[in-house]
Amino acid sequence: MNGGTFRGAATALAMVVATACAGGDAFKPIEVGDEAPAFSAAGLDGDSLSLADFAGKPVLVNIWATWCAPCRKEMPEIEELYQLYRDQGFQVAAVSIDNRSAGDQIVEFTEEMGTSFTILHDAEQTITRDYQTIGVPESFLIDGAGVIRARWTGRFSPLAPEVKALVERTLSEAE
Repeated sequence: MNGGTFRGAATALAMVVATACAGGDAFKPIEVGDEAPAFSAAGLDGDSLSLADFAGKPVLVNIWATWCAPCRKEMPEIEELYQLYRDQGFQVAAVSIDNRSAGDQIVEFTEEMGTSFTILHDAEQTITRDYQTIGVPESFLIDGAGVIRARWTGRFSPLAPEVKALVERTLSEAE
């Protein structure tokens, strides 16, 4: 590539970035304190569930995939967190972003992990776009009013004292 072509390509890229940044809130990352974007995804039984189905209850939305090693490590801890607080109204919606043909793999994964919370499948990865995720796993604690209270990018420690304290605080505020 000669110098003129390189400068032209660099200028074009700079214009694209500037245009995207000038778009306002459309490109604003999802942050703690923001209203959680609405979503809908298929449950393993084929029925569709949405964020609205969890209204009034704190919900941990965990975005994961069967091929994700960190997801495999954190899933049992998410189950344990769910068991600790489910009787108080705490919910978990774990959203697999595996491809459309991975239904059997998702079922095998969740059986192996012993999950008892809601498992959803978003093969189109709509939620990853709406929540502006950068990989898997990624998790969001959403309060009963639909506000994001925490965001964890990458594997997190669901049983850490600060996570449990935040879940407890979110549950008490929902009452």
